[in-house]
Amino acid sequence: MRCYRPPVNAGGVSPHPSVLAFFNWPRKIMFDAGSATRPKSISSLTDSHKSSPTGPVPPAPTTQAMIIQQLRAASRPPRDRASYDLPDLAAAQTTRLAEIEVRLDAERAACPYEPSEKAVELLGEHYRLLLMATRETVQDFFDTGRCPEADIERKALALFLLNNKLLGALTWLVAQSDPPTLDLGHADLLDQHAGMIAEWATSLPVMIRLDLSGNRIDAAGVRFLASALKANTIAALNLGANPLGAEGMQAVCEAMLDNSSMLSLGLSSVGAGSAGVRAVAVILDIHPSLSTLSISDMRFDDAAAAILADALAHNKT
Repeated sequence: MRCYRPPVNAGGVSPHPSVLAFFNWPRKIMFDAGSATRPKSISSLTDSHKSSPTGPVPPAPTTQAMIIQQLRAASRPPRDRASYDLPDLAAAQTTRLAEIEVRLDAERAACPYEPSEKAVELLGEHYRLLLMATRETVQDFFDTGRCPEADIERKALALFLLNNKLLGALTWLVAQSDPPTLDLGHADLLDQHAGMIAEWATSLPVMIRLDLSGNRIDAAGVRFLASALKANTIAALNLGANPLGAEGMQAVCEAMLDNSSMLSLGLSSVGAGSAGVRAVAVILDIHPSLSTLSISDMRFDDAAAAILADALAHNKT
């Protein structure tokens, strides 16, 4: 049997978490940091943003709590439309999942340390099936207000609501978690999905935590998300393990210049390099609330490391 070693690209992107979890592989952390003299100017990004970020004022904590309480007081989600297409997948059809799991057990036994190419193929099919909401789940959600307990089932339901533009129901679903959170990490999202999420998030009545890690969102998708960042409705955003590159990371940082509410920002494994790290340093220098930043699994040079260290030293959050 031929075993498969997933590649790690130049940006340090690790294999899909389902593969890592299944075979218990460690993540590979890649960076090149050192010390150097700080350049006279951090970045041209600050030329038009000498003061703190500006934008719509995020809801006050008391207002946020009241709105969340009102959403949770409703026993069932709103029906955004009188009719919509139910998923084709029925619970009975998910027996395919059990069949795949049996075959995966055999693959693991035959190749315990590195997955075979067939195992990777089966894992992909298994995960895609898990991300499909069943007809019964959707009907139960709208008829009784029951939210799936398993994280993957909740993610599948959120994807169904997003793709069908049932955005009021999506807001209700997100409000049921504490704090309000939308986890669409590793959901095979593209730039157009980022645009749909941005349209929804821009008009949210409450602040949310948003996990979009491990998808296929690039610089174009980040530009869609900029409107949501400027609307100050996102308290935590994880874009790690997306192919942002330096252009995408700079687009995130430019949007953050008009944001005043972000507490946590995840940008690990995005292949941004030194240019991306320099852009992040600007945000650390001026952002009024950002307290957690993740940029692991990235290569950057000594000069970028020195700029980042200086920004961290001056950061007050």
